[in-house]
Amino acid sequence: MTFNGLVDLSQKESKYDFHINVENADFHKLKFVKDSISLFKGDVAVQVSGNSIENLFGDIIIKKTSYQNTKGTYNFDDFTINSTLDNNQVRNIAFHSPDIVEGEIIGKFQFKQLKNLMINSLGSLYTNYKPIKVNKGQFLKFNFTIYNKIVEIFYPEIAIGSNTFVKGNINSDNQEFKLNFNSPQIVAFENTFDNIRVKIDNKNPLYNAYIELDSIKNKHYKIRDFSLINVTMKDTLFFRSEFKGGTKGEDYFNLNLYHTINKDNNNVVGISKSEIKLKDYLWYLNEKEEPNNQIVFDKSFKNFKFDDILMSHENQEISFMGEIKGSTYKDLKLKLKDVDLNQITPTDPKFTFNGNINADVNYKQNNAIYQPTASIKIDNLNINKTDLGNLNLDIVGDESFKKFTVNANVQNESVESFNASGNFEIVNKETILDLKLELDKFNLGILSSLGGDVLSKIRGFTSGSATISGNLKKPEINGRLYVDKAGMTIPYLNVDYELSDRTIVDLTDEKFIFRNNTLTDTKYSTKGILNGSISHNVFSDWKLDLTISSKRLLVLDTKDHEDAAYYGIAFINGNATIKGPTDGLFIKVDAKSDKDSSLKIPINDAENVSENDFIHFLTAKEKYNIKKGIVDNSKKYKGLELEFDLDITPNAEVEVILDRISGHGMKGRGNGTLLFKINTSGKFNMWGDFQAYEGTYNFKYGGIIDRKFDVKKGGYISWEGDPMKARLNLEAIYKTTANPAVLLDNSSFNKKVPVELVIGVRGDLASPEPDFNFEFPTVSNVLKSEIQYKLNDKDVRQTQALYLLSSGSFLSPEGVSQSDFSRSLFDTAANMLGSIIKTNNDKFMVDLNIITADRRAGGVTDSNRFVASISSKLNERFTINGKLGVPFGGINETAVVGDLEILYRVNEDGTLNLRMFNKENDISYIGEGIGYTQGIGVSYEVDFDTFKELANKFFKNIKIEKATTSNAVDQDSSISPELMNSSKSNKQKLQNQTINQEGIVPEED
Repeated sequence: MTFNGLVDLSQKESKYDFHINVENADFHKLKFVKDSISLFKGDVAVQVSGNSIENLFGDIIIKKTSYQNTKGTYNFDDFTINSTLDNNQVRNIAFHSPDIVEGEIIGKFQFKQLKNLMINSLGSLYTNYKPIKVNKGQFLKFNFTIYNKIVEIFYPEIAIGSNTFVKGNINSDNQEFKLNFNSPQIVAFENTFDNIRVKIDNKNPLYNAYIELDSIKNKHYKIRDFSLINVTMKDTLFFRSEFKGGTKGEDYFNLNLYHTINKDNNNVVGISKSEIKLKDYLWYLNEKEEPNNQIVFDKSFKNFKFDDILMSHENQEISFMGEIKGSTYKDLKLKLKDVDLNQITPTDPKFTFNGNINADVNYKQNNAIYQPTASIKIDNLNINKTDLGNLNLDIVGDESFKKFTVNANVQNESVESFNASGNFEIVNKETILDLKLELDKFNLGILSSLGGDVLSKIRGFTSGSATISGNLKKPEINGRLYVDKAGMTIPYLNVDYELSDRTIVDLTDEKFIFRNNTLTDTKYSTKGILNGSISHNVFSDWKLDLTISSKRLLVLDTKDHEDAAYYGIAFINGNATIKGPTDGLFIKVDAKSDKDSSLKIPINDAENVSENDFIHFLTAKEKYNIKKGIVDNSKKYKGLELEFDLDITPNAEVEVILDRISGHGMKGRGNGTLLFKINTSGKFNMWGDFQAYEGTYNFKYGGIIDRKFDVKKGGYISWEGDPMKARLNLEAIYKTTANPAVLLDNSSFNKKVPVELVIGVRGDLASPEPDFNFEFPTVSNVLKSEIQYKLNDKDVRQTQALYLLSSGSFLSPEGVSQSDFSRSLFDTAANMLGSIIKTNNDKFMVDLNIITADRRAGGVTDSNRFVASISSKLNERFTINGKLGVPFGGINETAVVGDLEILYRVNEDGTLNLRMFNKENDISYIGEGIGYTQGIGVSYEVDFDTFKELANKFFKNIKIEKATTSNAVDQDSSISPELMNSSKSNKQKLQNQTINQEGIVPEED
């Protein structure tokens, strides 16, 4: 520190004119503050006159100021203090600092009596208050705006909002006191007070003090719309306070209190009849207006007496009474009589309590001897709508108030389903447990709400024993439980699982451990093996870490709804993991699809459920992170996240719905690998390829065309993230009959022939680019080339394709015929009839259709046909496929026409087959009539990659017989046992090979 200036003490009024440069002042060593780090720097200029602080006037200027403590370093703008005295000794002290305080004090007062002036001002609110003697003629007015920085330095637990001000005036002669205080927010010791407004006027005839707050918040409870008004009558100060409480302001408080000083000069706070509404139940304090219901305490706040404070609702009562004398004597009693447990427990979304509670809690202390006891009984205890029985809890403490004996049990009819006994001890302000827990068919339904919307219907009964020891904050729990009828539901997947009876669950530390437990879905009874654990933090903050493996397990069973990103039914062969907290689970599946699986993806609504927020307003935390360069990778959602990595096999069906309303889309079976990443907040992404083996393409166009195409083997769909931007490369075939003569301008040809309309679908899934081509399988090459020449142009092919799909015939140069209109009517009728009688299952499928005849000018009238397409798998060996048609409305109405094939598998592996058939003959030239060919055939199927492999398969029996005979004759053979067993193992391997009976593409390892 450097000092430069003048101090003149020779005059009547001393003068001080100096400059101090403080380079480093340690306020901690100077014992100004308690902070271990407290360093002050600054320039101080002083120009004042006076002999004492009572007549001192002048200016003090502080510049280039900084202050460092344990919390940080603070730099201040210039701070000035100006003090003046007029001829009447009226003082004006002005403070100016843009980050400490702005304001002034005007008045005639003595600094040494300023504290007593403030005490007398507050005491003036009481009629019987005896003021402290002060000199007459003193008064002052003040007006300050206080800034947060100076408060933050000296009181780091307190922060005040900007624009906090206080103003008022004090007059000692007429005992006048006025005060106004306003602050937008004050945060103190983890409590937040919002928008505080205080007015005090001891001369106001209506009220003396009025306090308002928008809210008071802490981690336990929230108060809003707080108001308090007081008025003095005779020797008593009356208060009336109203406010709302609870997270949603559902609780209501209307309190009437009074404060006075009794004949012993002690403070008395009494409770007049007051109202408290908790959970829509109205409780009263001092309902009968008894003279007790008081708290009496001395002015030193050391001795308290609680005189029978009573809270009641109908026949329910909660009473508190007792006495405290210093730190060595306490005698407190809390009693509950016939209280509804639900009415006094806070609202908790995870736990709802019901029951009738009676309790006596006593706490006594006489010097170093303590006598704490608690006896609690809850009849008909119900947690989360689950009846548990009657709870009895007794706690007795020792004389040192350090060790407590606990005995608790739940009686459910004649069974003691829960018993906890032992003790807990307080060591170095930590609670140490030593308890033994016994369970007998204890109902796990109390956990039903822990999973929120992610897990539901948690159920079951558990028996077993466990020990609970160690610190209460992180106890050690060890034991073994046996679970019966346990299960849970995952609503987002619409699957419900159950554990097998007598499932073993081990307890260790804070985990429930599952080892090779059988898990069964309750709808289809598919099974899996469960391993892993469920952890908790003192029975809260539950987290799952589970693994499920199965050869066939149901993992999805959902129906279509408006916001569905996908739906269907899925059985898997593989593994699944479930991890994370119960309100934010992550489910990952790595498996192959199993038979009967059917996954449906409605693409046209995928954007509706995607993350598509174009405008996002940054939060204060996000702004801070951006400024500091912090990357926040935390999840922006709560709920369920899924990651499905599936190998799609031909035994599962995949359907992509391009338009929900019309049904336009495709479905089929095939091979592929698909990765889905989905969450309940709308995220839906896909990666992978799906190669079609078989399927259908529902072609919808213009509200008129509704046709089913058969998907050709080998096409694929490929996803790279956005499901709307999948790449298509598919071909599908629509088979019908039509007369190609109109394309050749030849009216002499009047027969319909089989036509295959091939649609190539390529491009993006959301906007595919279809291309049409025609095949005529029963027409000769010469005639076929002539027809293809007419359909060479792409626009012509598209026009003819759409017309063929809508009318069942080709478009002639003459335009639309009456027969085309009739065809549409017949199609509608056939579809209605087909929807009534056709079945669609694995055993028998039938589809009805009507093929109309051509009736064009110059042509011979053909017959209409009523056609039934049949596909039936009577058993594993008999299959019938084909079309049967009956002509009507034409020249010949007696013949049964169509193609039909009957397949009989002679052997079990399906390699030897017998076929019988009836089919239409090919058309070789224009005008040729339709003929039919019948036949019977035998086929034998062999799979091979090389000719050597084929030869071995045909002659394997001969080779095996020779090798076996040789080994049997040579008794002295030295062939090792391994080689002797090799032929046996090879034979067994061949016998165990799965034969491809239905032409399914084999799975790759």
